[in-house]
Amino acid sequence: MNRKRKTFLIIIAIAFLLVVVLLAGGILLGNYALRMTNGPAVSAEAYPATDGSLMLQSFSEAIAAKLTEQDLSEARQSVAHTGTEQAGENLLQGEVSLILIPDYEAEELVKKAEKQGLELEVVPVLKDALVFYVNHENETKALTTEQLQQIYSGQATSWSQLGGKEETISDFQREEGTAMQNLMKRMVMGSVSMEEPFREQTVVTDGTVMDLTALYSNSTGAIGYGSYYYWKNMWGSEATSLVMVDGIAPTEETIADGSYPYAYTLCAVYSADEKLFGSAVRKVVAGMLSKEGQAAACALGYVNLEGETIPAGSGLTTYQGAQGTSSSSEESGTNRVIKGSAGNNVTEGMTTNYLIENPIAWENLSVTDIEATDPNCVYHHTIGTISGLADEEVQTKINQRIEEAYRQLTASELPGYRGVGQAIPEGSKRIEDTVKVSVLFNFNNVLSLAITGDYIYALPDAEGNVTENAWGYYNETMALSTVVYLNFDLNTGKELSLKNVFTNGSDYQKILNEQVVSRVSASLWEDELTDYPVASGLKLAGPFQSINAEQKFYLHNDAVYLVFDQDSPQFLLSGFSPVSIPVYFSDVAESLAITARYYDDEVSIYTAEGPKVKALIPYREELDVNESSTWKTGNVEITKSWSYSSSLPSFIKNMVEAEAATTKSVASSLNKAGRQALYQMNSVGRRLGDYCNITVTDYRWLENGGTELYTKYYCYHIENLKEVSIGDIFWAGYDYEAVIEEHLREEIDLQKGLYKESKNGLVPMTQSEQEAKIKSLMKGLSDFCIETDTVNISFYPVYTSEGAVSIVLQIPFAEFGCDNMTLFQE
Repeated sequence: MNRKRKTFLIIIAIAFLLVVVLLAGGILLGNYALRMTNGPAVSAEAYPATDGSLMLQSFSEAIAAKLTEQDLSEARQSVAHTGTEQAGENLLQGEVSLILIPDYEAEELVKKAEKQGLELEVVPVLKDALVFYVNHENETKALTTEQLQQIYSGQATSWSQLGGKEETISDFQREEGTAMQNLMKRMVMGSVSMEEPFREQTVVTDGTVMDLTALYSNSTGAIGYGSYYYWKNMWGSEATSLVMVDGIAPTEETIADGSYPYAYTLCAVYSADEKLFGSAVRKVVAGMLSKEGQAAACALGYVNLEGETIPAGSGLTTYQGAQGTSSSSEESGTNRVIKGSAGNNVTEGMTTNYLIENPIAWENLSVTDIEATDPNCVYHHTIGTISGLADEEVQTKINQRIEEAYRQLTASELPGYRGVGQAIPEGSKRIEDTVKVSVLFNFNNVLSLAITGDYIYALPDAEGNVTENAWGYYNETMALSTVVYLNFDLNTGKELSLKNVFTNGSDYQKILNEQVVSRVSASLWEDELTDYPVASGLKLAGPFQSINAEQKFYLHNDAVYLVFDQDSPQFLLSGFSPVSIPVYFSDVAESLAITARYYDDEVSIYTAEGPKVKALIPYREELDVNESSTWKTGNVEITKSWSYSSSLPSFIKNMVEAEAATTKSVASSLNKAGRQALYQMNSVGRRLGDYCNITVTDYRWLENGGTELYTKYYCYHIENLKEVSIGDIFWAGYDYEAVIEEHLREEIDLQKGLYKESKNGLVPMTQSEQEAKIKSLMKGLSDFCIETDTVNISFYPVYTSEGAVSIVLQIPFAEFGCDNMTLFQE
């Protein structure tokens, strides 16, 4: 008995010595990102008191150590797990802010909280399972749920009854009331009663003799149960073997995907009253869900949400049980997976709501060695080169390919569009020839470029002559465009195919074909042989089969754009220029590999150093509701209009229409002037990722009374529809107001100062008056919206030399520092 008790205590001690060091990196939560560099993500003072299941203590400590940038011993001050039941009580009493418990216990806690008028949020962070183990010499290593019920109800007493050898079954249980015992009854036994467990008398520290449930002995006839985590980290495969249940073996994969019958989720539970942005609790949960946090779970022996083991070459330092010996995959010679290889096995799609800008420089160069075919043609060619890659060979390779593509584009006199020979017949003269290179996508170590040739031809008349009119213009002209698209992996300099953009195993052609079919428009024109068609989009020239591996495409900040041009025989085009169909990231995010395959947050391939610049990924939406009306009230002509997507929540749509409805009160005030007036109100609701912006423009004109132009913004979170304040988008402690005030002063200087109303009209403010006005504007800082890479802020009413206006600032995220913003949680 005493030997068993001593062994158990040693095992518990070993379990609590498991530690992990997380690498600095992005923190993922939903579609957000939290940076853990440039200072602690959560200060030690602000770190939330954390409690929970004992088995999750090591994970809590590791996360606390990383987020606060403390030693493990210091981080433990905020983490004191008292067990599942007590942790729940502590959360309800407000003694702790965050707990980690199994999902089945969380369900009961949520019900209990509701009775007390409290609302809790439950977020899955890890996976685990109730597993059964036997001595490794036991021949019976597969059981059914019914057989387990027979064992623990006392119906089966010998292994021979279950297909094994003749040996008595010693079925060890857990202490009554513990999480594992409750789970055993819930998941396995159901309505079947369990027999009394084996018990043993144990002397505790104060000398008291207690009658406790016997601990698992690992005798040849023994069977026990517990969490997969404890089995993996205490018993391991040398002493025991896991039992297959209902034909499914418990593994990281089967536990994560739920195919193992007794898998469950380990959850973070906290009050729903936690602030949406900047909350220390939410930052901690974000750290648990991050790529590094999930990898740390693997290193500690937990099962993460994806069922992954420690990735080879991840750079994570791992710890081996109580020995505390660490080994780095790079130090031990493990081959590190090189980012950018199209062969990388990427099965997880895009998980972030943002992109990271490549810090390369782009230089436009004029091309002077153009072989002019007509002295009357105006040539304007520019080409570009990149710089800033650490690997100069890769950089040279890309620049050479850009020049090669330019030469190929300009070598052809007339692109092979269907009908182009009739539209631009022999005898036509090219009168304008423009070639330029544009950067379309420059994020996450991927670069997309377009080399565009725009040409204008003067067409011959009936006699075959190209003539000009009296004003020096050609009588008839025709334009066409042709484009070469280049998509580079900046790690290697290789060009990407569509297949490289999508995850391994995804049927990217099927995905894209569905997108193409849904977007092909039924245009009203029949051919491309006469005039440049007004209709836009594509029209099928024959039955659409499929895109192919050579399909032209480019990337943008919101979509993969499929390109159809003269090399797309299945389609008629809307004119002699390429047509692009967007396949939005938000529609196919689970199948996109561009962020995971080509970008490594821990490795820089550039010469430039400094904070990362990020841009939010727009959410696809079509403003399919467009309403407007015009009428006159007295002397005032009124036009109001509003636009939004029908997919938006009703609350947002109502807000958009409510803003448009404010025209009545404004019109009344304008009518009092007794002069002709014009009033226009436009409101638009648009979603951007997890936010929704409402932009209202208000234009007023009064005869002989000047004009007024105002812009108002509202910003709401799409999930809870709460209005977001500007402070919510920055981490606590960051002085964002100083940046805004600096930009406000610069804009006022550009406007030649502020003005005020007087009997003689508008007059400039004095310096002291202007300072007072600036302070007043900063105190009323509330009108803002979030764009992909800027924060737009409106100040009104403000008088400039132009009259009453709004001063609208568009401040790039980089001006604030992306790491100072809460927008980039994952």
